[in-house]
Amino acid sequence: MRDRLTRGMYVSPSEEDAVGVLRHALDAILATEPVEQKLRKLARDGKFSRITARERLEEALQSGLITQADFDAVTRARKLKRDVIMVDDFDMALEQHDAALLKRHIF
Repeated sequence: MRDRLTRGMYVSPSEEDAVGVLRHALDAILATEPVEQKLRKLARDGKFSRITARERLEEALQSGLITQADFDAVTRARKLKRDVIMVDDFDMALEQHDAALLKRHIF
């Protein structure tokens, strides 16, 4: 589907590009799906004391339930996913725009 939508278009290889990030996000999300499934199962089983997805990811790393490589890959995939979602996010009060909005991790 992605290839159909971008046929004939220049797609930048950069993760910073609004269209190029789609490819990177898809690849990263597919690659980390087994870890995300594991995290969801651990949450269902009551293995986490924390509430947010970010805190649970950190708790899983600290508890040895996932590796540092898994942590890094999931963190990157979630960041790319957020970048894709936020590409058309405009502040209605542009004069009060929060320049640090994308630097905060809300996921």
